[in-house]
Amino acid sequence: MKKKWLAVVPAIALFSAPFAASAEAHPTNIKAPTENTTNTVLYEGILSHSKEVQTLQVTLTRVGYPTVVSGEFEAGTKQAVEVFQASHGLKVNGIVNEETWNMLAQDEATIDYSFTKEQAISYAKAEFGEGFVFSSDWKPKGDQNGQTYYRVHVASQEFIDEGGTGTVGFYYVYNDGRVIEEQ
Repeated sequence: MKKKWLAVVPAIALFSAPFAASAEAHPTNIKAPTENTTNTVLYEGILSHSKEVQTLQVTLTRVGYPTVVSGEFEAGTKQAVEVFQASHGLKVNGIVNEETWNMLAQDEATIDYSFTKEQAISYAKAEFGEGFVFSSDWKPKGDQNGQTYYRVHVASQEFIDEGGTGTVGFYYVYNDGRVIEEQ
């Protein structure tokens, strides 16, 4: 058994070496859209599970192109990248290169982080009145037009008291006071 491992380990190293060299051959030195990101070229396939992919997914979601945040560059992430690229006039290939990272950074810079949870709740209360409960991850996001919003779950306190979930729906509460139901 020990001899088998001695043969398998070098074989794996020989097989994976070209992929590791390929990944290191294309680093980019650009400003990260979020902290602690190396901004290497990312795409669906081999070596597509990483913290950089997770950062990409968080950033895409923040700027209005939601995807599952798993750290795995899968079909949903590729689709979000392609939609982002198409809407920004970039080459649509699902590959996150320097140009795509820079555009993500520009979009993230438009998010108004001074728009607070308290302001969003006051806008929601003005829309729904008393007797409602508002919840969210309370992280501001930006839509495809550069407008900042919170995605808020609205629930009826009366329905909760009667044993239900109370869910009325999910709404986008914008920093300009608009409250729009999620479709």
